[in-house]
Amino acid sequence: MIRVHSAVAMVGGVALMLALVMTAWAGSKDGTFQWVERRPGETPRTHLIFQAVVGAPIEAGEVLITSPTPDSQTVAQTHGHQFRNGHLYITRHDGQQFQPGLYTLRVQGTTAAGASVDFTATVPVELAAGETLSPSALPSGVTGTNGQPVH
Repeated sequence: MIRVHSAVAMVGGVALMLALVMTAWAGSKDGTFQWVERRPGETPRTHLIFQAVVGAPIEAGEVLITSPTPDSQTVAQTHGHQFRNGHLYITRHDGQQFQPGLYTLRVQGTTAAGASVDFTATVPVELAAGETLSPSALPSGVTGTNGQPVH
């Protein structure tokens, strides 16, 4: 299944449409899934991964991820690099999974022409298949795609 979420930017009075496409990948729904990384002697890390494709290259600025209700916590990470397709993710280091439910991914950035773009996609997230780690609300110490702490 492929879901397309679009945003329109005005460039010189002309509407420019870019799309954020959440693509089904790795047996997930809408290209969003959890993956538990286990390293010997370390607490398991859980990655919440969004496979995203933007219709044209952008400079990704802020990437915001909001967890499902009732918590509805938002974490933000600053990118500042070119992006067209790939993974956007956050990682928790406390040995638990992210809560299942509807997450919101928001990507803010600029086009090569300097126009601001703002994409928002709401996608379902399930628990990692075959994992026994308990889910819980977003903890402190979450890191982003760039390996830096989110804010």
